Amino acid sequence: MWRYIVRSAIGVAHQQLGLPCQDNAGCFVKENCLIGVVADGAGSAKFAEIGSQSLVKTTLEFINEHDLHFSNKLTIWQLLNTDITQLSKVWKAEIPNDKYVQTFFRDLTNKCIKNLRQEAQKNHCDLCDLASTLLVFIAHKKWLVAMQIGDSILVVRERGKQDYKLLFNPQRGEFANETVFITSPEAITDMQIVVMPISCDFICAASDGLESVALRFSDWMPFSPFFSPLEQYLRETVDPDLNDQYIVDFLNSDRLNARTDDDKTLLIAISYE
Repeated sequence: MWRYIVRSAIGVAHQQLGLPCQDNAGCFVKENCLIGVVADGAGSAKFAEIGSQSLVKTTLEFINEHDLHFSNKLTIWQLLNTDITQLSKVWKAEIPNDKYVQTFFRDLTNKCIKNLRQEAQKNHCDLCDLASTLLVFIAHKKWLVAMQIGDSILVVRERGKQDYKLLFNPQRGEFANETVFITSPEAITDMQIVVMPISCDFICAASDGLESVALRFSDWMPFSPFFSPLEQYLRETVDPDLNDQYIVDFLNSDRLNARTDDDKTLLIAISYE
């Protein structure tokens, strides 16, 4: 079973400029899988908040409408055309098929881009005015698959292990503080994907507004004192949605705002029996 909470807070810089929070995120459980998405609208994009909101809505709807056939099991037609000596490998497979996962995330990304184009027409703007990063993960009790376009954060702690692990290194553009957005021509070719046969006790997805406090820039290792209290809070809180003051206060704290002036989004989750 999964317990999770998703919260965002507007950055100091956006408050000073009178801008809305340009982060969006969402999470739900389907077929015993935890699905999470974080979209961080580009600060330079005119309608970044609309773009990130569209990405989260499209992603959650796409995954909810599609069966999660993340296995190597074949259809009857495929079985009839499969070498009998390979069938045992097929039926024993317990991790997702790499090719299927790649196709799934590519189709999802194309759907997101299609909907962004419709949003651009609706708002009489260019596609780049809706620029946003996109991070998506699907976690099962025996595996995790994820994709990232841009510079958000995805950190996990595997079952039985103490250390936290960063699954993607942030994607950087040609210039400082530049990243890849889903509206970029190279979005699909530069998309990062992981397929891992792991069980996760803890998962954290976050926008890059928390990068400076969550990661060590010297080696891109997760900073344990950042994640440990978040995991402890979630394990001690039966209903995070009703008892979210800890997360809300943390995201709006003066101490955190002194380290980052960007919008901040946290999606944290634990698995439990």
